[in-house]
Amino acid sequence: MFMSNVRLEVADVVTCLRFYRDVFDFELTWGGEDDAGYCSFKVSDQTSLAIHQYENNVGEIGAQVGMRPLPEVVRGRDTALLIFEVESSARLDAYAEELRSRGATIIVGPADHTG
Repeated sequence: MFMSNVRLEVADVVTCLRFYRDVFDFELTWGGEDDAGYCSFKVSDQTSLAIHQYENNVGEIGAQVGMRPLPEVVRGRDTALLIFEVESSARLDAYAEELRSRGATIIVGPADHTG
């Protein structure tokens, strides 16, 4: 078994779209900057990442699974963590530098968690 799709519920789909497209260079497979509300990316041959406007999911269907509007105090805070694995420890710093060159701010790391 493997996870085929991760969906992030976010406050600003366009900003997230630009981040995953421009910084991580993920292939955009659905949506675009004009399609506010939803987009998805191919992360690997087996995994995709979907970005969804949180407020669009809070309606009648969302309420049935316990979704409700986020309080203002928690908007913009981390609600998910994505962990990426690289081929080797030798590539770790190179990937981090590549992401920085594309505009990413690495808050913690990179860190080697092998063994």
